[in-house]
Amino acid sequence: MKAYDNLTKIYKRIFLAKMIGLAISAAAVLVFIFGFQYTQNYYLLIGVLLWYTTVSGLVGLTGVLDYHPTLKIKLYLWRGFLIGGFMNLMLVFFTHDLMTQMVNDMIGLKLSVCTIFVGAFMEGAFIGLMVDYITTKKFGEGKQLLED
Repeated sequence: MKAYDNLTKIYKRIFLAKMIGLAISAAAVLVFIFGFQYTQNYYLLIGVLLWYTTVSGLVGLTGVLDYHPTLKIKLYLWRGFLIGGFMNLMLVFFTHDLMTQMVNDMIGLKLSVCTIFVGAFMEGAFIGLMVDYITTKKFGEGKQLLED
């Protein structure tokens, strides 16, 4: 892959993050289809496939931010945790009725409003944390990404 070798570290980090996100979303779609036999809404399955790819790309892109000047803290792994969690929270805000119906259909439980939001936040936070950890270990963070 000659084209990949010519990329800077930040582009490689974003590429790896998007590939991890694509693998996670493909696994989620396969679990929806084969594990829960959820085939009622194909738009939702395509949305899930694209959602985690986008969220992971954002996590990879924010790898250059390694210090918060106002709070005076290092952002190591907080980036992925917060971006993943809040992006999933935003997804539930926009699709609350559909998500509630889907969860009720798949696992057969009537969950409260709070449970859907907390569960989505924790799932996104875990995925964002995992993507940020892997990409930071592989390519670094902050100024390391811009030097090449």
